[in-house]
Amino acid sequence: MNIVSLTLQVMSVDPVIDIPGQPSFSVAGCLLTQTDKDGNLLEYSISVKANNNTFSNSTNKDLGTMLSAVPIGTKLLVTGNYYPELRNRETKEIAEDSYILAHSIAGVKAQTNFNHIYLSGRCAIMPKQLQFTSSSKTEVAIAIKDNNKSYLYNIEAWNGAGNIINRYVRKGECFGIEGGIDINQWQDKQTGEGRKMLKTKANKIILMQTKNAEQDDNF
Repeated sequence: MNIVSLTLQVMSVDPVIDIPGQPSFSVAGCLLTQTDKDGNLLEYSISVKANNNTFSNSTNKDLGTMLSAVPIGTKLLVTGNYYPELRNRETKEIAEDSYILAHSIAGVKAQTNFNHIYLSGRCAIMPKQLQFTSSSKTEVAIAIKDNNKSYLYNIEAWNGAGNIINRYVRKGECFGIEGGIDINQWQDKQTGEGRKMLKTKANKIILMQTKNAEQDDNF
């Protein structure tokens, strides 16, 4: 399972893109905006794709046509499948940027913000817990296969949610999360350049195929 609902601002639109052997689709270059704990504004570019033969049950309109007609600067609530960036295993360079394949799109008021994601798949990397003075953070990754590709979603869970992952989730096991997409930014230690990456912040953990509490001694 891989569903996301995000409020995004449209920055550019490519009306129709044709690739041989695939349905034509429209693409909007959008901006995900968040404010960090210090009040700094964080922005991340993310594409939204809509197939021209995909129909929304609520509007019964062609989503590709709808997306191509959206004015620049409009805020949209986009619901669909979120695919994170893919990197070349050898060079580590980005082979495919992050994008959302839209199931539905709708205009929203300027002050409206919605950021929600559901993911379920297999634990791809053993959980790693980091301890801080008054809190703890657990980092883990979920692998989800879709369209003959495997996508890796980096998960960040704090305190209680992270403790559940550490106690009950192991590599190769299935689990799910509910949360939101977060923008992480840092400075590259080698180049000094600013970096940004989308990461999923888990608020709720769904245990599916995991160790139970009686097996804690075997961890």
